[in-house]
Amino acid sequence: MKYEIKIEGLDEIRRKFAEAGKRMSDAMGAAVGKGVKEIEKQAKYNATRGGDYPEVQTGELLAGIKSGATRKGKDYAFGDVGFIGASADLAIKANSVEYGHVMTVVDPDSGEEKIEHVPPKPFMRPAIEQSKRKVVNIVKNELEKQFK
Repeated sequence: MKYEIKIEGLDEIRRKFAEAGKRMSDAMGAAVGKGVKEIEKQAKYNATRGGDYPEVQTGELLAGIKSGATRKGKDYAFGDVGFIGASADLAIKANSVEYGHVMTVVDPDSGEEKIEHVPPKPFMRPAIEQSKRKVVNIVKNELEKQFK
């Protein structure tokens, strides 16, 4: 006995899958863009919250924290957050605050030079951890908007 099965509408199914893939890519791009903005906001808060953190003096460090446009493909999306496009000088300053550094200090009375260790005051790395839940919720909400 021989059976023949005819499937109709495959072109329509393929088209719908392709359309869903584009919608998914667009939703991920939007979600990642919003997510890096959230991390940027948290990093700026961290950099100015006082206590062990540096006081805002020139605002250069704070102004340098930016988030960038996302890059997306069929099944991925990337965003940038940090010192995007910053000068080498600003990048070095930010790195020195984040990871700590040493500096030469001159005693005003004796004129003697000594090396001091300046402890790290991380603001970028904690921002990623602190923003994780919000970013996951942003991605979830963007995908739900696109596919409800």
